[in-house]
Amino acid sequence: ATTVNDDGSLGATIWDLGVEKVNVIAPAPGDDFLYFAGDGTKVATIVGINKYDLAGATNLGPFIAGISGYIVTDMLTLIDGTIVVLFMARNNSYRCRLVIYNSSGTLLNNYLFAPPGQTTCRICHDSSETHVWLWDEIEGPDGSFHLDPTGSGRNGRFQKINLATGV
Repeated sequence: ATTVNDDGSLGATIWDLGVEKVNVIAPAPGDDFLYFAGDGTKVATIVGINKYDLAGATNLGPFIAGISGYIVTDMLTLIDGTIVVLFMARNNSYRCRLVIYNSSGTLLNNYLFAPPGQTTCRICHDSSETHVWLWDEIEGPDGSFHLDPTGSGRNGRFQKINLATGV
């Protein structure tokens, strides 16, 4: 990982996370820590989330345990330090879990999304700190939001998810 200057050029500071195949990163508020996950953060074949101390340039190792049968596909941090993680099932059952942790890594909420035909999903920030947006790609008939112009029949669905209720 490296810094990026205001003009878009790469900065002088470089961090070595000490692992290969990082899929997801998210900075903690204040830029003191970086959370990351990928094949390089496996513990007994389960992908978890590691915490990296940016000031000390130290991988603090496993921070949040993974979920058996799932991979981490997205991660966001909120201003209050809340960590929002999207886990996607690995066994082609096409279900995802939106899991919310506090800044200490303690589980706050865990929501399952498994609509028929789901093939993948992603999350992004909302303008509030109480919600995130969940996008899932649905295989099947025309959806209400997007039809892939290639004619593949894939549709995307966007949902605004309340982090406290999962709805």
